[in-house]
Amino acid sequence: MAFQPVKIIDWEGTFDGATAHMSFWFFGWKDFKVKHSDNYEDENSFSFKDQGLELPFGLSQWGHEHIIIERGENIEIIDRIIFSGHSKILASMAYPILIAPIFFRKVLYQTYNWN
Repeated sequence: MAFQPVKIIDWEGTFDGATAHMSFWFFGWKDFKVKHSDNYEDENSFSFKDQGLELPFGLSQWGHEHIIIERGENIEIIDRIIFSGHSKILASMAYPILIAPIFFRKVLYQTYNWN
């Protein structure tokens, strides 16, 4: 999405060991790299985790669990995020920037025709 403050530089997939390289804009582009792990899939759900490799904004830890569950005719998307930073102030300021793409994705998914 052009209006999001994130660019995908490289995306290998969501399989265990795959990496993703993104860049977030906040007064200049900041690199953000993660490694995917803990893939799980059954007939009604899919999940995987991101672990931060290269983190922007003074973050020292990043963990993001993506969970997608089919519930009848609906899809539930759950994002669990754990992060910390060298400075609580910087981490607090980074939170809205890092969460914005997740928020936009959830809003846009509701308007998308999945058939």
